[in-house]
Parts: sequence; C-alpha cells; structure tokens
Amino acid sequence: MKDSSGSSGGVDIVGDGSLLSIFGFPRSCYMFIEGDSSTEPYLVTHHQILAHAAAVKVYRDKYQISQKGQIGITLNSPWIMPLSQSKEDINAAFRAIVFLYDW
Repeated sequence: MKDSSGSSGGVDIVGDGSLLSIFGFPRSCYMFIEGDSSTEPYLVTHHQILAHAAAVKVYRDKYQISQKGQIGITLNSPWIMPLSQSKEDINAAFRAIVFLYDW
C-alpha cells in the first residue's frame, strides 16, 4: 500500500509485524516481528494520549501564564491509496484506513 506521496510511509498493517518510521522518513524504518499488532497499537496510543495530557497539565500549571503560549498535539495521519485498482489493493487500502482512523 502507498500513501498519496507514493511512499509506503513506514506503515505495514497486513501480516509481517509493524514498521516504525523514525521522523516519517521511509528510509529509516525498523521492522518489529514480535508483539501483537491487534492490540499493541491501541495501547501505545492510549499511553501517548495520557502522556500528552500530563504534559498539557504541567504546561498549563507552570508555564502558560508567563509564556502566554498554547500547547497541542500533532499526530501522523498519512492517507492510504491502493497500489492499483485491483479489488485486493482497494480492500487492503480500506482496511488500512479503518485500522488507522476508524476508532
């Protein structure tokens, strides 16, 4: 599967483990064979949100008044495109989109 830029973007959802792309660069991908890709992405996301909430609290309690700043979160959101117009590729792209965004 490829995203709209023509890159796989370090995302491999089907089967052989997960790929992690460091800083979003496809050439710096690391494959993790072990683990449970049906549950671990949700656990990682859960803890990412908890960590962000903790950082927001610290910023708002200690720094925001003096710095007059804002805090937010930016999440990776690649768009997945089918590699071809075959039914298999279209279905694979759909599954990837559902996996990434439909929860």
